[in-house]
Amino acid sequence: MVSAIKNPDPEFKEVIHTHFKSKRKHILKQIKDWEHRADDKLIASNSNQWLPLTFGKKIGTSSPTMSPFKQLANELTNLLQDL
Repeated sequence: MVSAIKNPDPEFKEVIHTHFKSKRKHILKQIKDWEHRADDKLIASNSNQWLPLTFGKKIGTSSPTMSPFKQLANELTNLLQDL
């Protein structure tokens, strides 16, 4: 979703942004639900990157105390609110 909002195909930009505007409340509610259900299934690797156990790949983070999920949730929330 983040990528679709940030970098939409120019021919579909208006349609994509309209879609996300219309679904904004539902998506924001879903993010909050996920945040409430999320548990700490993240472990820090030796290189201070988070390793989500469910994804099996390292995701760099500028904030070692914030999970990649929380970073993405914050970014998506901000993008949706700016539409």
